[in-house]
Amino acid sequence: MKSNISLFGFMGAGKSSVGRKIASISSLKFVETDELIKLRCEKSISQIFSVHGEAYFRAVEVEVVNAISQNEELVISTGGGVIENSANLSALSVNSVPFFLHASFEALWARINLDSHIRPLGKSKEQTLGLFNKRKTLYERIPNIILTESLTVEAVSEKVYSKFLELKKLKGV
Repeated sequence: MKSNISLFGFMGAGKSSVGRKIASISSLKFVETDELIKLRCEKSISQIFSVHGEAYFRAVEVEVVNAISQNEELVISTGGGVIENSANLSALSVNSVPFFLHASFEALWARINLDSHIRPLGKSKEQTLGLFNKRKTLYERIPNIILTESLTVEAVSEKVYSKFLELKKLKGV
């Protein structure tokens, strides 16, 4: 039976905020793949990208995803690019119900600009739009899509958690 929730989406989608909120209203523990990568590498994400490059970061990301996917009773917030390697979605889907937190590019761009968090792959609007377009079809393969654009973190969290409980009850996932 699947006991985890995994959250996917582009940068600014609210994966961390929603994940923390779900953990606060459930018995699940919250984890972020990017935080686990930073702990493993003892560097910030920006430092990992600048010192070792994106390929190294993605290799560590696969290791972290494989390790975390073995655990139970978690809400897992993934990094925005985790979807680029199909093995990550496969690994996480074994023991979790995946959700895609979806919003338009314009809504995400507005959120990204409000956030002081440094994102190594989101430097310009044009570059970020290219990345969004590249990943969009990959995200859309996730069966559970939650439209987040006009919803609060609380509303998105409740939708995800309710759907998770419904799927567990109906399908025994």
